[in-house]
Amino acid sequence: MYLKQQLYYHVFPALQARAADLQTMGHKVTTAQLFEYCVESRWRNHPFDQLQMHQVVASIFATTAEDLQPVTIFSDVNEEEIRTLLYDDKT
Repeated sequence: MYLKQQLYYHVFPALQARAADLQTMGHKVTTAQLFEYCVESRWRNHPFDQLQMHQVVASIFATTAEDLQPVTIFSDVNEEEIRTLLYDDKT
């Protein structure tokens, strides 16, 4: 957990710049969503202490809006709404 937080703070300027780029194009994305996507998808098989900084930054800037679509599609829906949609059986 500590290495993940440390990595987040080291690459925060890159995350902020890429999130701003995507927001300029009309996509709702936060730095946290972008980071979590990269952790789960791009760096999944790599220990944080073995990631090269230039590769991390390059993968952040290589992330497209289409890559983030599954992450951001439900960003406006809270957990209670998701539970209602999935588990509320009123039929």
